[in-house]
Amino acid sequence: MAVSSPTDLAALDYEREEEYLLRAISGLDVAFDSGDLGSFQDLQDHVEQFRPHVVHLTGHGAVGKKCPLCGRLSEPDEKVCRNCSASLEGVSALGHFAFEDESGKADMRSSEELRRLMAGSGVQCVFVSGCEIGKAPPTEALGGVCQGLVGEEVPLAIGWAASISDDVANQFARSFYHTLVAGRPIDRSLVQARQDVWKSCEKRGDPSWTLPVLYSATDQGQIFDLQKPPENPPRQKRPQLPLPGMTEGYAEQFIGRRREQQRLLAALQDGSLQTVIITGLGGSGKSSLATRLARTLEGYGFEPIPVPSSREKPLSSARLLQACRRVFRQAARKCEARGDTLKARVLKAAAQDLDNPDIPVNERLEDLVSTLNEGRFLLVLDNFESNMDEEKRSILNRDLVEFYEYLLANLTGGSKAIVTSRYLPAGKLPPKVKEETLGDLGEASFFKFMRRDDLVEKRLRSGELSHELLKEIRRRLGGTPRFLGQIRKVLRDISAEELKQQLDDIPKGIEKGELQKKQDKYCEDIFISRLYSYLTPESQRALSRAAVYDVAVNTEGLEAVTGKPTEELKGLVREWQDHAFAYPKTERATVELWTVYGLLRSWLLAQLDFEDCKATHERAGDFLNEVLLKNRGGDFGTSPAEVALELRSHYLQAQNYEKARNATDKISNIFM
Repeated sequence: MAVSSPTDLAALDYEREEEYLLRAISGLDVAFDSGDLGSFQDLQDHVEQFRPHVVHLTGHGAVGKKCPLCGRLSEPDEKVCRNCSASLEGVSALGHFAFEDESGKADMRSSEELRRLMAGSGVQCVFVSGCEIGKAPPTEALGGVCQGLVGEEVPLAIGWAASISDDVANQFARSFYHTLVAGRPIDRSLVQARQDVWKSCEKRGDPSWTLPVLYSATDQGQIFDLQKPPENPPRQKRPQLPLPGMTEGYAEQFIGRRREQQRLLAALQDGSLQTVIITGLGGSGKSSLATRLARTLEGYGFEPIPVPSSREKPLSSARLLQACRRVFRQAARKCEARGDTLKARVLKAAAQDLDNPDIPVNERLEDLVSTLNEGRFLLVLDNFESNMDEEKRSILNRDLVEFYEYLLANLTGGSKAIVTSRYLPAGKLPPKVKEETLGDLGEASFFKFMRRDDLVEKRLRSGELSHELLKEIRRRLGGTPRFLGQIRKVLRDISAEELKQQLDDIPKGIEKGELQKKQDKYCEDIFISRLYSYLTPESQRALSRAAVYDVAVNTEGLEAVTGKPTEELKGLVREWQDHAFAYPKTERATVELWTVYGLLRSWLLAQLDFEDCKATHERAGDFLNEVLLKNRGGDFGTSPAEVALELRSHYLQAQNYEKARNATDKISNIFM
């Protein structure tokens, strides 16, 4: 399924359209997948990977001539493009479907392009729903989208002969797919769906039941082999890895946030925005969205400079200068490799100035912004609330206050900045700085995420789990991405009766101020504790001890805190991954690293008694101290300063203040 609603065309609630179709196939033995961006490329990726029998397109369609220069669509009888005045002589009038480009604007694609996209993919039928889709074109045109689609590659298509109301369209789709899945031929399924909507149309004198049209280039009636046992088709599995040095931002499958991505990417690229501050409750996906934006901008030549914060490792001017210096030097080497020696010298000089103790810190931070203005970097300040007074929403570090204000006011050149924070720092924002607040994911995104697990979808297809039960989970526990991965793992095997009972035990009418705390508590009680119980006692204890790390570590680091041999740990970490407790990270590291989900760490550590927790922290500190002494920070894709800050945090939590003092000395020496 693909729903497109370009922002420069008549408004179409794409999330509601997705919800309608999800409800239409509820309870059917149907493997389902849906695009997330409404783009032509997104559809192509899903068709190639999923290889569906039916593709359902919802959106705007039109018949016209597409300008070969500017890509704008003109009327079928136009001789010259209205937009750029290019000649349209020799350009055929075709049916076009309006996809969305990266900024959300219309990207018109002809029926010929759609047919080529689906050639050889196994698609048997395209169900096209939207304004003007089935419109009969003038005789000189090749046809509307459906007429142009059907051929050897796509034998069947269904479209509307005119626009139609949402309720009729969705009732028709539900009846059509129910009949089709029951094994009836496509023409009989169409007749049955028409008859079903006729009953409601007749009451209000609506002729819409006559509008669905079947276009065919074949005499085949079935679109799938009834004798072939059903199987789950392959799905896209491209996890989003965190940026180097960050543990937040991982997404097993990034779903939703379409409009946020389009809005922010377009504004950052065209310069109407220089800095974006992404705010929202913990677990709302701020770091994941920031990482998504950074990964996309990286493809446009931006060099990310990720600088995360935490309560144990707040941001300081020294950390900030060091992170930027390191990336400036890397960029200089790239410039040298492509022969741009002048720019390489400028970047090297800037990196040296950031290190110069004779230059006051505030001046170096201002120089940092100047270098950003001259380059093409993306500064990402993650978890910025760790540096703030929560009540006053003021930044605690004076140098950081001055830098933050200077950055917002003076970042005006080629580089951009993204800040993630639970709440907006106090103060007025300059014109080219925008706050983007994240709320819950839409209902359709919630369902799409759940259905992208083969076992969960199998249970939905068989009726073991119902659409309404999943809807109740979202209603009771919220739609933030916070614990969705863990919820999905539990939905693989929990009985519907048990789940319903546990949801019924959640009291209604929770005060808004307490809502997230309560929802988190119920998620932990219902889902996290259940996943934890699936592990053996030995695996549970090892996982809780591994949760002391706030950085990605290798099996050697896990061995240091768990006492388990490396060979046994290799099996354990895969088990933790299977139960959505940890994920692998290999980018910019020389070995495979593992990270426990940050949102689960507090709960996991709470399963240890006080003395065990202290001892585990000390063992983690000792391991990292050894890493620092042997200068092995590069094995973990991080700097000596970050290793030293992490080991100091462990010694403080172990209450070994002598080792913590030694770690502080190491940090001072590094920064000096």
